[in-house]
Amino acid sequence: MKKRFSLFIALISLLLLSCFAFAAFGAFAETDGEQETETQVEFSKEITAITPKNGETVSLVNKYIETLFDRFNGEYSSVSKLLNITDEMATFTDALRDEDAVRAQDAVRALYNKFDDFKPVNNVLKWDYAGDAESYTVVVSTKADLSTYIYKGDTADAELLLDNILYPEENYFWQVSANLAGGESVVSDIFAFTTKDTIRTIDIDGVSNTRDIGGFDTPYGKTLNGLVYRCARIDDITEKGIAQMDALKIKSDVDLRNLNEGKRNPSERENDYAYLCAPMYLSVFDVSVKENVKNVVSLFADPDNYPIIFHCSVGRDRTGSLSFILNNLLGVSQEEIICEYLTSFFSVTGSLSVSKEESELLEAIKAMYIILDGYAGENYAEKTASFLISCGITEVEIDAIRDIFTGKIAIENPRQETENADYQNKFIVSFRCFGKAERFVAVDSGAVVAAPYDLENSYVWTVNGSVADFSQPITADTDFVAEKVEGFTVSFIVGGEKTEAFYITGATVDLSQFEKADYYTFFVNQAGDLLDALVVNGDTTISVIYIKK
Repeated sequence: MKKRFSLFIALISLLLLSCFAFAAFGAFAETDGEQETETQVEFSKEITAITPKNGETVSLVNKYIETLFDRFNGEYSSVSKLLNITDEMATFTDALRDEDAVRAQDAVRALYNKFDDFKPVNNVLKWDYAGDAESYTVVVSTKADLSTYIYKGDTADAELLLDNILYPEENYFWQVSANLAGGESVVSDIFAFTTKDTIRTIDIDGVSNTRDIGGFDTPYGKTLNGLVYRCARIDDITEKGIAQMDALKIKSDVDLRNLNEGKRNPSERENDYAYLCAPMYLSVFDVSVKENVKNVVSLFADPDNYPIIFHCSVGRDRTGSLSFILNNLLGVSQEEIICEYLTSFFSVTGSLSVSKEESELLEAIKAMYIILDGYAGENYAEKTASFLISCGITEVEIDAIRDIFTGKIAIENPRQETENADYQNKFIVSFRCFGKAERFVAVDSGAVVAAPYDLENSYVWTVNGSVADFSQPITADTDFVAEKVEGFTVSFIVGGEKTEAFYITGATVDLSQFEKADYYTFFVNQAGDLLDALVVNGDTTISVIYIKK
């Protein structure tokens, strides 16, 4: 800050201001009018997210499964009190006890996917629109800018079932367009939610006890979801269930049942995917099935076979023993393997012949760990490898399985996201302020944005902890956050009009923003000092004066 003949300059400034005010203001307005208008899509607040709420963290499984994972302590004590059997399942169990085959069969069919707790929860999007819409278009993405999407489609109702699309521990973004009569549309904010890190249960109509066996942290890396599924028999699958299986892009079906135990799955159409029948009788540890163990596990060593689904009759014992082997080979923790195994209890078929007082499932998995203890190795991953080698599996195949499950060997991505042309080359700008809903805009690269509303003087918009400069173009996804700071107000008088801006203490005001081509630009404070820089340490008023060159 410099004082240059303050009295003289003040006098000259007043004279020049009166002489050139009209010309200066006219030139200033003309310059403003020449600025290009950047493309900026303001999203409508007329559409609000109901479920999930914007920013919410949701679970994909029911509360009882969450309870099992939250409370299981790793000890081999009875967990029967922790496991919840619904009244409908109790009725089914009574029918079995009474050896009433007809009533039991009717109960099974009634329970399939109606009382089966494996239906994913919180995968229904619901919203409210203040006006009338003929239909809605919904986009769901893992990208904040919606540049790609995992789902894009139309619905007549203000809700959408995502149907097995969601994966655990991921951030999702979704947007709704209300399609109006006459071809116009109202576009909502971009809503966001996060899924919890938990087991991924799958809904296949007519098939019980279905889940993804990936998603665990291991010494070899985190196992991927979307590669391998386990379930009960597929004999009673419906047309809807077949479509749901197709959406999972299953390539291989491994049937662990005995040859006379069930019919070949109606989900299999000629040449659609490979079918391997490898009876396990009781479990993979049955000494009579070593050749079948070799055939099955070898299939998991070939990346061309994925995604894979395997099953027995109820999807609990033989299926559970194969899942037990795969997860132990991958180094999944003992506690997580036990919980994953016990999760079958929450399905219709998986609860068959399990006592309310004592968990047969828990006893079964204890017995499998005792068998593994008889094989060489420092841990259960090594012991499992020793067991599989005794069945004829090679070390090369073991390494391949671990690399496939952890993504080191790539397979065709079953959930490849599709490019969304509507959002190509756009960036998402968000504004977050305590007590207000998060606000989003989608802008072209190089656009200049403005704050959606004014803040109180004790707050300022920041980006990555620094005061936001709204004159700078947007070149990336940007998050503006309102933060409380200490600072002062700087008033600018330009062409007789006064504007105010809040600056934090010690901030340097960018005076160059007022400079104009073909004009000399002067900045004068209340005392008549001519300024060439301004560091804020108090409330200040600046007069901006233009003189034609």
